[in-house]
Amino acid sequence: MIKLRFQRIKQALIFSFCLLAIFTVYSQSNHLAQKREIAIDNYINEVTKKYGITGTAVAILKDGKVIYKKYQGKSNLEYNIPISEQSLFRMHSLSKIFVSVGIFQLIEKNKISLEDKISKYLEDLPQSWKHIKIKHLLSHSSGLPDVIELESNSDEKAIAEIIYKKEKRFKPGDKADYNQTNFWLLNRIIRKISKRDFKEFILKDQFDSNDKEARFSNIQEIIPHRISEYKPNKKGQLKNFYFKVPEYLYGAAGLHITLNKFIEWDKKLNDESLLKISSKKKMLAPFIYKKGKGFTEGGWDLQSLNGFSTYGFNGGGLVNYRRIPSKNLSIIWLTNGYSIPYPIERVTNAIAGLIDENLKDVTPLVFKSLKKSFLLKKEQLALSDFSKVKKQYPFINYESVLNSLGYQFMKEKKINKAIYVFKLNTKEYSNSANTFDSLAEAYFINKENNKAKKNYEKAIALGGTRGNAKKMLQKINEIKRSNL
Repeated sequence: MIKLRFQRIKQALIFSFCLLAIFTVYSQSNHLAQKREIAIDNYINEVTKKYGITGTAVAILKDGKVIYKKYQGKSNLEYNIPISEQSLFRMHSLSKIFVSVGIFQLIEKNKISLEDKISKYLEDLPQSWKHIKIKHLLSHSSGLPDVIELESNSDEKAIAEIIYKKEKRFKPGDKADYNQTNFWLLNRIIRKISKRDFKEFILKDQFDSNDKEARFSNIQEIIPHRISEYKPNKKGQLKNFYFKVPEYLYGAAGLHITLNKFIEWDKKLNDESLLKISSKKKMLAPFIYKKGKGFTEGGWDLQSLNGFSTYGFNGGGLVNYRRIPSKNLSIIWLTNGYSIPYPIERVTNAIAGLIDENLKDVTPLVFKSLKKSFLLKKEQLALSDFSKVKKQYPFINYESVLNSLGYQFMKEKKINKAIYVFKLNTKEYSNSANTFDSLAEAYFINKENNKAKKNYEKAIALGGTRGNAKKMLQKINEIKRSNL
């Protein structure tokens, strides 16, 4: 009897201990979640205040579950309407990733191939366009002239007649050159293959949408719950921002979506409801260009955060989406305006770092450290510091860091420091047109036009910088002629 009673007491104690342990773990987990939420809230509040961001809708998904979702600010400043679950955000260029998924859905159905020539689907193309392939459109390596530079009030037929007469910029596959013509053609190809309206193809196959939480639209239509957008003018005054997207450019832009609908889409992409694992792997694989780097095979933006690959896109400097597959983490950052332009990718990177210590972005710290070295130390010592930092953090994009540092010195009127940093960048990344373009700009500001001309010519030889180097050479030649 005593033995039986002892066993019961022992079992009761073990059960109580287990309950206590479970409660303790739960309490600790809950405490950590609350602490993390407060840290994210504080960071978002800091960012919105610093850059005058008018309204935000932010979600974080980990392992397929929403671990953070909040709305703040105003959808419309004039009528004092708050951001809410119903708020429809404009995706701008972020619309392109949904087109990418749509193309790979067609690939899974054997209706199209990345290696197909676009002339297989479009019969009215100029002869010089016919050998371009689907993969070149998605990866922005087609070399085609950009339709966005033309008058947007023209209809699709008129636009085609004009753009077809313009010269190609380079051979397909040579390099990345972000271009809206690519997604205009993909829009047309999707219509041809699916025999459906482009809007219906994207919305029904990816959202099963009732047209209330996901839709394509231009700025002239009256859309319930659509946010108003705001950006500063040249004087820094906050103004209404309008950007018209003609229907033939839907896909390049034009998608409107609520945060909840975006979350649903992310979950579908994660659990293979939209694409098979093999298709996603192909879509996110880096495209191999002949010169330099750029996008993935599916046209997604590929970046490295502390050595971890992140994929996504941003739209208009207002919205950003990043996926970090190795961490099973997604961040959705939707806003409708700002008073000061800001580095939107750094914001989502910082949020990722608040979720996972391994994702804490060290780039700002490296930038600060290098700025101090180049500012206060002699050149050889500064170079030694640079080499040490590169060994310590090999995964950082140092071309971008040095370029930003050079422009920071220019902003602070330290032109000689800027030139030195830009020269270093051309040595470190001698195949980058952008490094020579930046150095040329510094020389031009310093009134060293011969050196500026030489470096702009080098930038053009390396593929150019979307026409900037050519424009600057013309300007330098005009200055020389006026001085004769």
